[in-house]
Amino acid sequence: MDDTIEQKITERNLKIAEKFVVSVSEVARGILLTGSNAWGANYAVNQNSDIDLLVVGDDIQTLERIIAKYISDGLLRDSEQARFEIFKELFLSGEVEMFSLIADYTGVAVSIDFLDTNTLRKISLLSPMGSHDLSDIKVRFIKEFRANPPKAPGYSLDDLCSPRTLIYHPAFKEIKDDKGITEGYLAETAVDGFGEEQTYFLGVMSFYLSVVPVILFDKEGELSRATAMLQSKIREILKDRPAVNITRKERMSPDILKQVQANL
Repeated sequence: MDDTIEQKITERNLKIAEKFVVSVSEVARGILLTGSNAWGANYAVNQNSDIDLLVVGDDIQTLERIIAKYISDGLLRDSEQARFEIFKELFLSGEVEMFSLIADYTGVAVSIDFLDTNTLRKISLLSPMGSHDLSDIKVRFIKEFRANPPKAPGYSLDDLCSPRTLIYHPAFKEIKDDKGITEGYLAETAVDGFGEEQTYFLGVMSFYLSVVPVILFDKEGELSRATAMLQSKIREILKDRPAVNITRKERMSPDILKQVQANL
């Protein structure tokens, strides 16, 4: 039987992702694949699906080496070096925690988030981070330096135990260089949300780390520990209640949905 178009696209995207792994395998701590190529591999991907990667390094100096290696290998534009220098200055002053960019590999968009291990651990341990009150829910956010502004319609946070969904509109500001050219946006990207009655709302970053994350590279098991810890913390909050309102569940296969529910 011939492969379906979805299978062919998935295979192509995985080969592209592997190039980003091989390039920095001697530098990075871990690399995780998320998005439709993870939870929707071989059936939910399409020609417009980008490749979503999370790259983890020990510290800001390691992340700097990763960016330089990607540029030298032709996987990132040279201009990302200048953007990273802005991020580094903001990071060292405590104004930002995550660096994000969109690469282009032979016409395929590769969206990459870069985290240091300390920030990854804070997310997975449900440690205090920046937060906003949204209705009766406390939303944890991560300070992200990103290439494009947040989506105008906002981002959903889904209560795992009920049909309740909130829309979060990240606060953000434009960052320009000395010549007035926009280099990116500093945004408060949602990690997750908590209510007073043992509720847990999946946000952008918690979805990445807890819903069928595909670990492509994991030096010393850092990513495996983080994803397992976050899933464990979520289960503690749910107290054996089933996860019924999972982000993107309408596009998941029955087998993947069962896997997600078993992990949460």
